[in-house]
This record gives sequence, C-alpha cells and structure tokens, in this order.
Amino acid sequence: MTRKKGFTLIELLIVMGIMGFVIAAGFSLLLFGNNVFNKGSSQAEIQSDLRIASDFVKTELRYVTEVTLLASQETPIAGYSYLYITGNQLVRVKTDGAGNATTTNLTEAILTNTTAPFSLLKDVNGINFLSMVLESQTGDQAFNVTTEIILKNIKDLPASANFVVKYK
Repeated sequence: MTRKKGFTLIELLIVMGIMGFVIAAGFSLLLFGNNVFNKGSSQAEIQSDLRIASDFVKTELRYVTEVTLLASQETPIAGYSYLYITGNQLVRVKTDGAGNATTTNLTEAILTNTTAPFSLLKDVNGINFLSMVLESQTGDQAFNVTTEIILKNIKDLPASANFVVKYK
C-alpha cells in the first residue's frame, strides 16, 4: 500500500484556524493604530489652532498704547480693536479711522472657555501684562493655553479680569 503525499482535512482545518486568528489579531492592531493616529491628529490640530491664536494675540497686543477690559461687547469705536470669544471662537474686530469694522475669526469653533479669558495683572516689579487663557476639549482630553503678554507701552493699569479686550 502506497501512501499519497498531501494534507489531511484535519491539518488543513488547523492551519486555517491559526491563519484566521493571526489575521484577526493583525486587523485589530491596524484598527487600534488608526484610532490612535486619528485621535493624535485631532489633538495636534486643536493645539495648533490655540497656539496660532495665542501667538497672533501676543504680537497684536505687545505694543498697544491703550487697553481696557470690558464685561461685554460694545459698538465698535473708530480707531479701536476688540478681542472676545463668541460662538466658541476667538474673534478680533478692528475698526479704521472712519469706524468701518473688519471681523476676523482667529480660531475655529473649538473654545470652551466658561470664565473670563483675559486678565490685566501687574508683576512684583510693577510691569503690566495681560494674561489670556484659551481652553478647548476633544473627547475626554482638555487643552489649555495660557499666554502672558508684557504691555511695553502702558505704565499704570488696575488689575481686572473680563471677557473683551479693547485696545489701540
């Protein structure tokens, strides 16, 4: 009796079961990696938006000659600019000498600030600075960017905290 070369049905079933297990494990690793990548990308995008807005505000306010914090928006006054949060966005309204206002959204609708984001403070050496806190959240991850801007051209300001910055 000669034995024919080949695989038995049992051997084929065992190999197929092992291959199925390896493919399922590989697919689950692929899904996990994809989820981590997507979460990291959204976090990086939010952090980038917050940092870009923070850098813009820092550049815009560093050399102002007049700054006031207001409790709410007011009708724009010619020659002044305003920063405030509305609709979960940081917004700048800039007016020209004729009183024409231009509105620019500095962030997407990602902010979750519930307290006054702007504070005028004085350090121990008597130097005035404006502190700005921008808060955002994605899923269960919260982000907070705090920027302190030295107001180089302003000598005497009372400490305060509010929702709108009026400056020129």
